Amino acid sequence: MWEDNANDLVWEEVRDFWNITPEEFSRWNLSVGLDCKSWRIQSYCVVPLARLPTTTTSSKAPETTIAATSTALTSTLGPSPTSWSALGCYTDENTKYAALEERVTDEGGDDNLTIATC
Repeated sequence: MWEDNANDLVWEEVRDFWNITPEEFSRWNLSVGLDCKSWRIQSYCVVPLARLPTTTTSSKAPETTIAATSTALTSTLGPSPTSWSALGCYTDENTKYAALEERVTDEGGDDNLTIATC
């Protein structure tokens, strides 16, 4: 799970909300050290795959019937990135907010700043 630090949250607030230690947070977010000096407005991993519960469901036919059926469903998430690196894709109005959903440069601008390269 990811926490989007878009509201100028402080490091301690995010850690306290998700009940994680500074060591865990730093291990899951390699760009942030234990001193939190590189805390920025970006997304941070707050629950890695190893801590996510797996989902299992099963159902049986009523006991009054002779034949019983059972179905089990287990889902597991794939790996997620361990850190985020800025590639220079920012809105024109405020360069401290990254924008990955849409093209933000004027036509004829920097060809490297496209959705595909972000």
